Amino acid sequence: MRDMPLSATWPIHLTFAICCAFIFGCASNPEPVKSQAAALPPSQWDGNYRYAYNKVLPQEGAASVPVTICVVNPAYKAEDLNESALAATFYKPVGKGFSASMGVDMDKILISKGMTTKGPYTGINEITYSDKKASDLALTPSVFINADPKPIGGHPMADGSTSQPGQAIYMGEYEPGKHWGMREFELKISGWFVWVLQEPLSGEKMWIKRLELDEFTTRAVVCYEASEAGYNLKGVWYHTGWTVSETIIRDLRMDSMANALKQYYPIILDKLQTYIDVNELLEIKKKVEEIRILKRY
Repeated sequence: MRDMPLSATWPIHLTFAICCAFIFGCASNPEPVKSQAAALPPSQWDGNYRYAYNKVLPQEGAASVPVTICVVNPAYKAEDLNESALAATFYKPVGKGFSASMGVDMDKILISKGMTTKGPYTGINEITYSDKKASDLALTPSVFINADPKPIGGHPMADGSTSQPGQAIYMGEYEPGKHWGMREFELKISGWFVWVLQEPLSGEKMWIKRLELDEFTTRAVVCYEASEAGYNLKGVWYHTGWTVSETIIRDLRMDSMANALKQYYPIILDKLQTYIDVNELLEIKKKVEEIRILKRY
């Protein structure tokens, strides 16, 4: 066969070179495998942990009962509540919102019963001396919440199996180039609520009521950053799956705690309404007056 002139073969060589460059360029700089879009689960609370008691309160008439009470928001992180979940930094925003909301609604209940109130105060130490002296009693409640999160499985997987407890599950792409996975938890929540009426100046306890809170069970999701997993062998990229990291991008355990407290909220305030008996408080006021005479307040 006669050799082809160089002028005739150069287009063939050029085409071959371009193809090789394209192939090896793609192999050494692989495109990530495309994943289906999967939005992050939204927060129902969005950091705004506020509660409301929506029941209509009967009105006995403003200041119709000669009892004045300082209202204090429920304690949720005091020294004797160190083991409470609400004392932990993680749940602090939930505890703070719950406590502040409860103080407002307890105040409304007492006013509806015909009593005069002062506050609500964020804590017993926030009550001024003059307010203590002008008041017959101080309502100083506290709440203890136990939370027991446990990893769970049972989520359907792409291969038809179900996830194991604590297993990270890849979910998809929530923003262009950003992927996420999750772990699921079961959160068991229980606890108690205590109301204390005390003489404001001495701190002597005059009346104590306790309410056990039934166990509340819910599911929670924690979302983590995820990335493509694979390896490069001789210029060829092999995709092996997706890796879920330990970097949290959305933690909905706080929402689950807030949902439990939302269930407890009307139960607690309904109980307070039954506990507040005007005649009983008038009798307690007489004992307060005796204490103040003995202690010379």
